Amino acid sequence: MAPTVRPLAIALLGLAFAWPAGEAKGGEFYDVMIFGSQPRPKLIPYTHTWATFIRAVGEGSDANSYALYQHTISWLPESLDVRTWRLLPEKGVNLDLYQTLDAVYRNREEVTIWGPFRILPQVYERSLGVKAILDSGRAEYRAISTPRNLLISDCIHAVAAVNPVFGRGHYP
Repeated sequence: MAPTVRPLAIALLGLAFAWPAGEAKGGEFYDVMIFGSQPRPKLIPYTHTWATFIRAVGEGSDANSYALYQHTISWLPESLDVRTWRLLPEKGVNLDLYQTLDAVYRNREEVTIWGPFRILPQVYERSLGVKAILDSGRAEYRAISTPRNLLISDCIHAVAAVNPVFGRGHYP
């Protein structure tokens, strides 16, 4: 049985700012947590990559007093039924962290997390731009996409679009 998703997700987000960082100075901090999921044995339609971006704003050494803002890029077909060899793109949906964990646990996928990793404010801002495109209804999902066009994308290319240096072109 899958763990309770909401407490797990809250704990994961809390990890991003629980790491000792020396003497806190206050201000704004930006982090990303990268997630991957797949069943055992691995089945291509049941693998997924997503990322949650976090902005913390506050002052002092008590991270609990910081305001946290988070959003997730988790691009899937609206039906949540990934059809690997489908040629035509279909309507997509960008799920939040809780919805994503619910979906992958329903498929009995194991979840791996990397991070939190500190990122530049510009990367956080790019992630908001990518999320806006995905949420706009203009973008479509295709399980095997090319890195050239964010408006037709799979999950890894949607996340990779946030990278200001390499972007989608370095993730085949």
